[in-house]
Amino acid sequence: MTREQVGSLFNALQAAMDPAPENLCAVLQNLPAHEYFPPPWTTWTLLSLFEYRKKQDRVRLQAQRDMPDVFPPSPQLVEIEQPLRRSFDESSQWEWFLECGVGFGYLVHSRTQECVTFGLKEDNAGIFFADLAGFQPNEQQRSAAGVRFCELHPSPVTCFRDVGELYDCELLQGHHYISSDVRRDVEPDGYSLADELLPWSSVVSEFVRRCDDNTNGVWLAALIGDWMLAHTIAALLGRHDLASATEARAAQQRADHSLLIRRMHSRRPTPGITLDSGDRLVHSA
Repeated sequence: MTREQVGSLFNALQAAMDPAPENLCAVLQNLPAHEYFPPPWTTWTLLSLFEYRKKQDRVRLQAQRDMPDVFPPSPQLVEIEQPLRRSFDESSQWEWFLECGVGFGYLVHSRTQECVTFGLKEDNAGIFFADLAGFQPNEQQRSAAGVRFCELHPSPVTCFRDVGELYDCELLQGHHYISSDVRRDVEPDGYSLADELLPWSSVVSEFVRRCDDNTNGVWLAALIGDWMLAHTIAALLGRHDLASATEARAAQQRADHSLLIRRMHSRRPTPGITLDSGDRLVHSA
């Protein structure tokens, strides 16, 4: 992935704020090649991180209201080695876990294990850790963007890869809490969106919101270079003209994605995950 591809992606997100063209079939055929953009799996990881940052802000605000004594943690709390555990409320399945010594809190759902990480200090408010569970909302709460992210990342391995790609491209900042060595060649303990990306938050949020409506789904997906999704939506809508216009590029991307899945799975197999005959990662019995 290159900075030029990232620039093309954000230009496309801005263009998505305009209505879809009426002559969509002709426009699709003239859109840039998919190599013009980051691969869809990396694009949706980045968009999911924008959404995760929004969730972090909401959770952190709630935590500040519920537990003002831990913002920032007092010296007495910092000295406690075991994570503090506090109930969100009696009727909820959510619980707070606070590691005041390292300055982080976690809101965890007891049934789904969905986890939202948030910093207890202003300088670490938007930091996340490269675990897939932190990005995925539970199935009942997934937006179209969340669904797409999960489709493209069936195991943590590919997600870790994308976080590394975004970090190498300086779209993520690295943070070191466990290790005191802050060189870029030392893997960070945590990450956050680069400051230069934060002004794009409202554009990304609006794009994700529009993705929840399939009416313009073909246009939105093609605009950011996700031809696989554009083709799938066109077929679901019964738009054979649009399906035909997106078919060739979608097939190439599916082949690229299958190759990535095979390579990543062979290098770092995930316990409980197997590769089926269609190059899909599935949970083994």
